[in-house]
Amino acid sequence: MKRGDTWLLWAGVATVGATGIAYGWMRYLCTPGDPFAAINHPWQPAMQGLHILCAPILVAALGTIWGGHARPRLTLGARPERRLTGLAVLLVSGAMVLSGYALQVAADATWRRVWVVAHVACSVAWLAGTGAHALGFGSGVEAR
Repeated sequence: MKRGDTWLLWAGVATVGATGIAYGWMRYLCTPGDPFAAINHPWQPAMQGLHILCAPILVAALGTIWGGHARPRLTLGARPERRLTGLAVLLVSGAMVLSGYALQVAADATWRRVWVVAHVACSVAWLAGTGAHALGFGSGVEAR
């Protein structure tokens, strides 16, 4: 994997992960000081906007990682001990991205809740899986 691809991936993980966690905390865990407030935290709209604006960085990085890292290892069979976490991250990536886009266009409140739950679940699983894959957990060997 090229150094630029790695930087792009971790920039996407850091920005999208941090803004997603911050937005989730503000949206679901903060309580507004004003009972008539439309938002729970003054930075909530900014975090949501940054999350949506940074997500294409991560999606682009996932595309480069697919071509330069995942596909060659799947076809060549390299490092089979890390394949489980890699495949898990790969599968959850698609669901995370699709649920994020569906969440933005959902008009019905019920579907919006469905996509929120799906996106949060996939995102938490993706962050955990990406960390586990990067650190080599489950492989019996240390990360390089």
